[in-house]
Amino acid sequence: MAKQKTTVKIFGDWEESYAYLPQWLKYMKEIALGSFYDLCHEFFVGNCCDRGYRQFHILFWTFKPCFDAFNYCKPLIQVDGTHLYGKYRGTLLIATTQDGNNNVLPLAFIVVEGETLLAWLKEKHLELVVDNRISS
Repeated sequence: MAKQKTTVKIFGDWEESYAYLPQWLKYMKEIALGSFYDLCHEFFVGNCCDRGYRQFHILFWTFKPCFDAFNYCKPLIQVDGTHLYGKYRGTLLIATTQDGNNNVLPLAFIVVEGETLLAWLKEKHLELVVDNRISS
């Protein structure tokens, strides 16, 4: 219990952190111009749609410099994930590539409810990164 209270005192509680997320993403776009994010919510409680209730579903983001650097990297994308632990569980997936010196370059990040949404990541958002490379 003492560890939890200390964590809340230093970092804030889960709800407070989630409330800051849209501001952090907006700030990211202001600092790294051209960066992109997609924050998706669900509005369902049971089988009913309730616009007053908002539940985190998916967060995708990519930084413009990484997105642009993909044009100069090997045409290979690797996706790996790690499980998130705490009050809210999920999976952080990271799409990476390698440059000519075999250095790893992060391309995109996504937080999902589970690894089963990996197909969604590939189809919907990595398409943006790959299309950018093809069109350049």
